[in-house]
Amino acid sequence: VSTITFRAIKAGEAVIKISPTSSVFAHDGKGTQILSTVINGIYALKPKPPEGPKVFSQTHPDETSWYNNINPIISWEKEPGIADFSFVLDSYPQTVPDNTSDTEKTTMSYENLIDGLWYFHIKALKENVWGAPSHFLLRIDTTPPAKFKPRVEFLLAAIIGRAFVSFSTTDALSGIDHYEVAAIDKNEPPLESPIFIEAQSPYQLPRNLSENLRVIVRAIDKAGNIRDESVDVNFNQSIFFRAKENITTIFLVALATAFIIFLITPAKLRYEIIVSSKQFGRKIFKRLKKKG
Repeated sequence: VSTITFRAIKAGEAVIKISPTSSVFAHDGKGTQILSTVINGIYALKPKPPEGPKVFSQTHPDETSWYNNINPIISWEKEPGIADFSFVLDSYPQTVPDNTSDTEKTTMSYENLIDGLWYFHIKALKENVWGAPSHFLLRIDTTPPAKFKPRVEFLLAAIIGRAFVSFSTTDALSGIDHYEVAAIDKNEPPLESPIFIEAQSPYQLPRNLSENLRVIVRAIDKAGNIRDESVDVNFNQSIFFRAKENITTIFLVALATAFIIFLITPAKLRYEIIVSSKQFGRKIFKRLKKKG
């Protein structure tokens, strides 16, 4: 068996002829002629279908990233010999455009797309042959994260001016990227925009801030959408601050009561109390001195 390989130069009809005087001999030691019939071959040569166009977008360049732009612009490359393109935009990943020419241009723009996953499909026509499709994914998310309510937690640190702010929320499409926190002194006029810093929950408020704050927690999703929620923090109203005030009050009341009792106590008894207190103090002092 013999094999001949031809390289097609262009599309069209190719004829391969075998000369009538050709001979084929049997391998029988006698060289017997076994070629009885010669048939010419006629072949229709078609061009290679073009590959799918290379698609890109200036507004949504990364197929793995989410964007809050609802007006995408999509472009594609046009190789030499390409006549037209057929394309479609839908929500299915493997759609193949029909064989109807839609444009000769290399850019298409869309407006007011709704949130979700969008797939752009396109194929090229070259020498009357439609090529393979290309697919390009658009991820659109314009919805901010879900509403949430930050919580203030006063721990023992509240006695020295500390508090924790806890927060958490969700995002249906792109997901939460990170949180930012800003604190506003409610005793001061709002002259400037608050300064946000990236933070995690629970966030500990610095001790050098005011005792009357408004804390703003900003949730940012992976498309850049923002949800701001706030909570007021008043250290003077925390149970630990009130407990500290109550302890001080109790101490002052006890001290005043003891002083009044001392004043109304007879002088002789007062003297005995003082002497007893001094003697008790000396005993304690001696014991401590021996241990030292």
